[in-house]
Amino acid sequence: MASQVLNGSSNPSYTNNTGQNVRLVLNVLDNVTSISWASVTTDLRPTLPPFTQLSLDTQPGAITSGSQGTTGIGTFRVSPPYQLSLAPGQSFSAVCDKYNIIVIKEDGS
Repeated sequence: MASQVLNGSSNPSYTNNTGQNVRLVLNVLDNVTSISWASVTTDLRPTLPPFTQLSLDTQPGAITSGSQGTTGIGTFRVSPPYQLSLAPGQSFSAVCDKYNIIVIKEDGS
C-alpha cells in the first residue's frame, strides 16, 4: 500500500496495522467536534494558527473557500493539510462530518 485515501460523510477512524509508522494527511475535516490519535484527544479550540475554511459543496468534488481565521469547536475545517504520525498499533478517530484523509506508510511502499 503506497497510500490509502479515506473519504466519507462522518466519523473517520483508522488503526495503523502496517507494522511501521504512518503519516495521516488531514485534507478536510468538516464540522469537527473532537479528534483523537495515539492516546491524545483535542477539542480544537481557537488556539490554532489562522487557516482558510473550506466547505464541500453539494456537488462531488466542489470546494469553496471562506474567510481566514480560526473558529470554535463544531465549525472547524482543516486546510491547508495538517499531518499526524502514528506508530504501529496506534489509532486515529474524529467526530466530524465530511472528511478526506490520506494515509502514507513510512517507507512509501
